[in-house]
Amino acid sequence: MSHILRPLIIIIFAGTMLVAQVDSLELDILTKAQTHMTEGRYKAARIAYTIYLKTDATSYSALYGMARINAFENNFDESIQYYNMVLQHYKGDPDAVLGRARVYAWKGEYSLAEKEFIAITKRFPDYEDAWVALADLYRWWNKPDEAEEVYSHLISLKPENPNYYIKRGNVYLSQDRINEARFDLERAVALGGDNRKTFTLLQKINRSPGQAVLNGGISYINEAFSSNEALNWSAYNEMGKLAGRKGTYIFHGIQAFRSGFSDDAIALDSYFNTWNNAYMNIYGQVTDAPNFLPFSIVRLELFQGFGSGWETSFGTTRMNFPKNPVDMYQVTGAKYAGNWYLRTKLLWIPIDNKTSRLYTLYGRRFLKTINQYVEFFYGWSAVPSSIISMEDLSRADAILYGITLQKQMFGQRLVFITWAMRKEVDASTQTISFGYWLNAN
Repeated sequence: MSHILRPLIIIIFAGTMLVAQVDSLELDILTKAQTHMTEGRYKAARIAYTIYLKTDATSYSALYGMARINAFENNFDESIQYYNMVLQHYKGDPDAVLGRARVYAWKGEYSLAEKEFIAITKRFPDYEDAWVALADLYRWWNKPDEAEEVYSHLISLKPENPNYYIKRGNVYLSQDRINEARFDLERAVALGGDNRKTFTLLQKINRSPGQAVLNGGISYINEAFSSNEALNWSAYNEMGKLAGRKGTYIFHGIQAFRSGFSDDAIALDSYFNTWNNAYMNIYGQVTDAPNFLPFSIVRLELFQGFGSGWETSFGTTRMNFPKNPVDMYQVTGAKYAGNWYLRTKLLWIPIDNKTSRLYTLYGRRFLKTINQYVEFFYGWSAVPSSIISMEDLSRADAILYGITLQKQMFGQRLVFITWAMRKEVDASTQTISFGYWLNAN
């Protein structure tokens, strides 16, 4: 019996070893093909994949690899055939659908590519590569609004990824939306993005022939004091804005009313870049023969970005009232966190050897663009939230809270509204302001 079994065992063992060697050889061929792909040696990879497909005609790795090789070598029709073969054996595979859609896009068949990209993002809403491909498609297709929307979605998925800010900034730049482009690119720098890309685009912004963007708007503010109606005041503000490559300048014409008196004032509010990741705000206002407004207001504030999305500012304001000038100083700290802008501000006012302070916390949630947002704020202080006459700085400690909404509505108009309440021990003050800009950009 043993004489019969021994040869049979030897044959089975040898056959097993041969199969193992063949499997090992096939696996080695597939590994080499994938290595060739990684190193960009597509001709060698094609040969290896072709050999492997003769032993396993339904191999996912080999079919998918052949599809990619043909796509990279601009053999788009052959690439689509291989992707179809992958999907024939592995129905609904998201990577194969994405690859085929990309090839459609490279062929210029944008509508077909869009249909497949949208379908896959609906099936797999967290599939980041599919969203990236859809956004790129819209850029090639010259559909900046759709591209902006998809990049904004990607930023909501991965708010700390600087590449998406760079790409959305590129879209803004293509539409001459300079301020929003600069915001995204500087945000990318703060997040540690590719400095070569971001600085090149920022230089492009600074070199762009100053296509100044003109804008106009109007606003109204009303503040009511429960303790003394004689302190109530309101004002209209007509605004004109000029935004160009060197900065933004906002001109104000102000008509203010209080207790049967009125004052007129003009002002200029300007923002311009200083050095790397920094900008300056200068505000100047003058009033001729005022009844309750100051003769003049001058404010200087310097903003400096640093680290990963951090920002600080230092500012000073002088208000020249008919009786006594008032100086105010402030320091802020802020952080960009995805679509949020979180800020804290300390304002102090030295009066008669005493210092009044105002502490305020802000949380701003950006909506579709940098110009559209909702902002919540909360503060506490012994100082009124808005100071017109500086006649009463002896108020008890107060808390301040409110909300601001700024959103594109009624076509291109950028509508804004603010509601604020300040509560003291025995009194309260309510402030409402609203208005609009003619152009949301």
